[in-house]
Amino acid sequence: MCIFSIEKIPVALSNFHKQALLAWSMIFKHSFSPTNYFIWNNKNICYKYESLFFENWFKNGINRVSQLFNQDGYLFTYQEFLSHYNIPVTPKQFAIVFGAIPNGVIMLFKGCNSFLSSSEIPLPDPADTYVGRICFKSTVKNNREICFLFLHDWVSTPHVVSRWNNLVENILWKKVWTFPNKYLLVNKVKEISFKLIHRYYPVKTFIVSKLKLSIDVNCTFCDSQPETLLHLFWYCDHTRKLWQDICQFIVDYIYKDFELYFKDVLLGFVIFEKQHENLFFPIILLAKYFIHKCKTMKVTSHSSHFQEDVKIYINSLSTS
Repeated sequence: MCIFSIEKIPVALSNFHKQALLAWSMIFKHSFSPTNYFIWNNKNICYKYESLFFENWFKNGINRVSQLFNQDGYLFTYQEFLSHYNIPVTPKQFAIVFGAIPNGVIMLFKGCNSFLSSSEIPLPDPADTYVGRICFKSTVKNNREICFLFLHDWVSTPHVVSRWNNLVENILWKKVWTFPNKYLLVNKVKEISFKLIHRYYPVKTFIVSKLKLSIDVNCTFCDSQPETLLHLFWYCDHTRKLWQDICQFIVDYIYKDFELYFKDVLLGFVIFEKQHENLFFPIILLAKYFIHKCKTMKVTSHSSHFQEDVKIYINSLSTS
């Protein structure tokens, strides 16, 4: 096993990737700051829709936008820039870089003399940054670990979370997401719960609103009320009869204090002791799939038929 050495990469490529990794580290791990806003490899600083990189600027330590401003908070003129940094820069390069600075960034510096405009702000060693310590100093490297570096603090919350929170209090979202994967159930059973949680199960009202189709929106079972998620899986008389029979069975044979609410059905979290949860939850998942199957076949749900489905599921587990 050999330890990766950044010095083995060609110098120009090495410097570029050091700067790029440092920029990524700053973007993902820190809030925006104009003093640490990089010129190179910046999606907001572009020329002809491409990000910039001039090697002679980079080698002379000109990396941050703040280094392009004078002490009064205004962008350097060409003569001021040459006099200040004393490096050979063509008028074209100067015009490209300075013309690419967004107006919003310029406004942050305008009239403010608190930002340093020279190279007195040291460029940190990429190997000492959060990303660099893993990429350059770690002896074990793979794509999964590097991807995790950039994503583990970047959390995207599904939009349905806020919608359900407005309807139901104290939702245990960790259980909602993980419960279906704890049991030996085929994907087509778990898929129904997933669609219900994300509110895109194809009830008739959903189809009309999304696809703008002209169809009868009345419930497949009772044909008297609009077919919504809540109605189809909870309020419909045929569905409620199924849930009542299931609840009665659980009260008689498993847990006498069992109660079932619409949140338990649609979101699939039942707060009981762990040994009881493991009995209740597969039944609720199978019942939701049974309702879906009855809707697809356009037949009314019946508890005796559901019992047969449960027996088939239990028999399938006996050989696993």
